[in-house]
Amino acid sequence: MKRYALCILALFLVGCATAGGRKIDSSAADKIKKGVSTKEDVVALLGKPQLESEHDGISIFTYIYQETQVQLNPLALVPINTLGMGASAQNSGTRKTDKLTVKFTPDGVVSDISRTKDNSNP
Repeated sequence: MKRYALCILALFLVGCATAGGRKIDSSAADKIKKGVSTKEDVVALLGKPQLESEHDGISIFTYIYQETQVQLNPLALVPINTLGMGASAQNSGTRKTDKLTVKFTPDGVVSDISRTKDNSNP
């Protein structure tokens, strides 16, 4: 019985985390200046972007970091009708997204910088 109880306790403590992309270095991102920094400067500070696109002669570098943490609820593995648990037996977690977008003039100089951070529950 103790072994069974320990297994149940271990399942309550189980969680997992995944990450995508590289974390965006805030101190490096703060060094990027509109009208001054170039594509080469941005790559030197942050590395190669995850996405690189061009629209009407404007180059766009996008850096994205996403981290997901899930806390597993072992009751979610039990058929709902058995315990009558309904929606309370769901897994829970958080998702953090950090996105930095840098736009360049046709000459390769930074024209705009935007950064968004989002913390949500998936």
